[in-house]
Amino acid sequence: GRADPGPDRGADMSDALRKLVTVKPLEWGPVEAWKKCSKERAEAFGGEYQVVILDPPDGPPSLYFELGLGALQFRFELEEDPDWPGSRRPKQFASIADVKAAAQADYEARIFAAITPTPHPTPADGGTGEK
Repeated sequence: GRADPGPDRGADMSDALRKLVTVKPLEWGPVEAWKKCSKERAEAFGGEYQVVILDPPDGPPSLYFELGLGALQFRFELEEDPDWPGSRRPKQFASIADVKAAAQADYEARIFAAITPTPHPTPADGGTGEK
């Protein structure tokens, strides 16, 4: 049977959920030829994650996330800019594999954040699961 989430059903269940289910890996593929800085993409949430090289041809890779409808809402993973204290820049990863790992972690966190446990029926609540 399903594990009882306990009296605090609003608690973060991501650790428990990760023991019960896995999120399938993002599927990476090529981008359109006209995209000069983007190298690979993985579709997610009606948009996509992209591996981006902002300083071509061999600059460090960055992670870009676009939420659907052709860049109406997008973001880069950011970090402090060492050349301009107090400002931020797209985070530079050591490798494309590191970019993909960051994308997968972000993808999983978004999925688990949207999941809530189903109330567990008890005799005390008449079998409804309501408090």
